[in-house]
Amino acid sequence: MFAKEGLEGVVAARTGLSLIDGEKGRLSYRGYSIHELADHSSFEEVVHLLWYGELPTRAQLDRTRRDLSSQRGLHPDAVEILRRFARDASPMDMMRTVVSALAIHDPDVHESTREANLRKGIRLTAQLPTIVAAHERLRKGKDPVAPDPGLDHCANYLYMLHGRKPDPLSARALDVAMILQMDHGLNASTFAARVTAGTLADLHAAVTSAIGTLKGPLHGGANHDVMVMLRTIGEVEKAAEFVHMELLQKKKIPGFGHRVYRTMDPRAPILRSEEPQPERRLLRRLGVLPARVRDGPVHADLRLQPRPRLDRPRHRAAHRQPAHPAARGVHRPAGAAVRADRQAGLRPGTPIDPRGAPGLEPLRTL
Repeated sequence: MFAKEGLEGVVAARTGLSLIDGEKGRLSYRGYSIHELADHSSFEEVVHLLWYGELPTRAQLDRTRRDLSSQRGLHPDAVEILRRFARDASPMDMMRTVVSALAIHDPDVHESTREANLRKGIRLTAQLPTIVAAHERLRKGKDPVAPDPGLDHCANYLYMLHGRKPDPLSARALDVAMILQMDHGLNASTFAARVTAGTLADLHAAVTSAIGTLKGPLHGGANHDVMVMLRTIGEVEKAAEFVHMELLQKKKIPGFGHRVYRTMDPRAPILRSEEPQPERRLLRRLGVLPARVRDGPVHADLRLQPRPRLDRPRHRAAHRQPAHPAARGVHRPAGAAVRADRQAGLRPGTPIDPRGAPGLEPLRTL
C-alpha cells in the first residue's frame, strides 16, 4: 500500500488569521488584502488586527502602542546572556536562547489563559527587536542602545540598531516589510509553534520552537542565503555566469520558487515599490536573475519557478538591519502568539487542530 510522505495536502488547522491563494498570488490578514494593509496601516495597527480580529480605533491603537513600548526592556539576566555569548553565537541561536531564558522571569509563564497568552505575546513582540538589535551591536563591540518609548515599533528597532533615530522613509519601509511578514498561514515555524503549544507547553516554549524552525535554510534561513549570493555575484554583469554555473551543478538559486505560490509572491511587488534609488545597485544584481533561471539549461530538472519571492531584499531598511534570519524573526510573534493560544485552547493533548479546512473570511476593505 502506498503512503504519501509528509503533510502536503493534509488539513491541520482552521484559521482566520491569514488566507493564502497560491494560484492567484493573494494574501490577506483577517480578510483584508495585504496590499491595502501595506498601503494604509502601521505595524501596530496590524498587530491589533491579528490579536483582536478588527482594526483598532484611535484609542485602541494608542493603547496597543503603549502596551508594546512599555515592554521592550529585557531582564538583566537576558542582557547578561547576550553579553556573554554575542561574539560566538549565531543570531538565530542567540534569539532562540534568550527567548527561552525570558520565560524564567515572565510572571505569566505558567498561565495559559487567553489573557495571559496575550500579555506574553505583547512582551515577546516588543522584546524580540531589542534582542536582535542588542546582539547585532554587541558582536560588533558596541554597547546596546536602550529602547526609546517615544518611537513607534519599527522606528525604535532601527534606533536600537544604529544608535540614531531613523529618517521617516527608512522607518516606513521597515514598517511595510514587517507587516508583510507578520503571518503566513501554517508555515513550518507556525506549525512547530502549534505542535509545541498542543502539548500544553507555555508560549515561550512554542515561540522558541518556531525560532528553531525558522533558522533552517528551507525557511527563514533563505534570507541569509540570498544576501550571501548577492555579495558573491558582486556586479550585475557577473549574474548570468553565476546562474549558469550554479545550474550546471544542479544547485538551486535562493530567492526563487515557493512551496505555496505558483505566481508572483504578492508581497514582493509591494517591497519593490518601497525600493529607493540608493539601494538599487545591489538589487539590480538579482534583477536579471529571473530570466537567467528561466532560461537555464537544467531548469526542468530543478523544477524551479522563476519568480522572485520575498527573500529578495527590496527596501532601504533591509540593508540597514542585520542580514540574517533573526531580522525576519522579529515580525512573527504577533501571529504566532494568537495561533499558539488557540492551539492551547483545544482539548488537552491535541497536537493539531482537528476542526477541518482553513477558515475562509470574506474579503474586507479598509
